[in-house]
Amino acid sequence: MALFDIPDIIVTGSIYTFFVPFLILFCIFWGVLSAMRIFNKKVNLVLSIVITIGLSATDLFTYISTYLLSLGATFTVAAFFLIFFFGIIMWTFGKGKQIYRGAMAPADRLKNIDKEIAKVDKEIMKAKRRGKSKETMALFQTRDSLIRERWMAELELREKMR
Repeated sequence: MALFDIPDIIVTGSIYTFFVPFLILFCIFWGVLSAMRIFNKKVNLVLSIVITIGLSATDLFTYISTYLLSLGATFTVAAFFLIFFFGIIMWTFGKGKQIYRGAMAPADRLKNIDKEIAKVDKEIMKAKRRGKSKETMALFQTRDSLIRERWMAELELREKMR
């Protein structure tokens, strides 16, 4: 080991043994305080800095930082697989619903589409009452697509009647 490597070792060691754990604990405390909504953002910031600095002088800081850093990658991978797995399940059920709707008789499809339009109309009224314009616009677009789907089912039913 050369004499010139010592500053590099000190900087690298301090980054991984102090700054990264400090930032992780700071983010955890700030996130918890923000989620609790007891204080405003400035007070949450100051409290989380004070708590993290207070913990940095104890052995608990080293234990928490080491434990959290070692579990961080495992938790991230596990969370990814859970989200991916449930996403595939939800996508499959959505596709199954579309396939089922497409295979239904046109008269039954019309009844189901009318029920869905009624549900969307109720949701539109709720969104309007709450004053959520973006949600209302999205619901209107959903309603328009359902109306188009209903129109296509009506055309298909007329074709079969001929």
